[in-house]
Amino acid sequence: MTSKVLKPHTTIREQAQRSEAAAVVWTFCEGMSIRATGRMTGVAKHTIFTLLADVGDACTKYQNKHVVGLKTEQIQCDERWSFCSSKQGNTTCEIR
Repeated sequence: MTSKVLKPHTTIREQAQRSEAAAVVWTFCEGMSIRATGRMTGVAKHTIFTLLADVGDACTKYQNKHVVGLKTEQIQCDERWSFCSSKQGNTTCEIR
């Protein structure tokens, strides 16, 4: 098992930023909201949005490079939770 070793010139602040970023991504993956993640980690909401956008871009690049040419018969896509449409009391007659 190998682990990434920080470069010798990495400062304590850079290490702390990586640690904070990891905490933000972890809490979001566990299903916490942006606001709750900010309260728990002390990271500003705008910073969390920016970080998650960067993580999304990195995931897209990884998938586009490594998840290609799959010969599948069935694909199952699950979500932790979702809210589709709206509550019946807030729905217009046209949508119903």
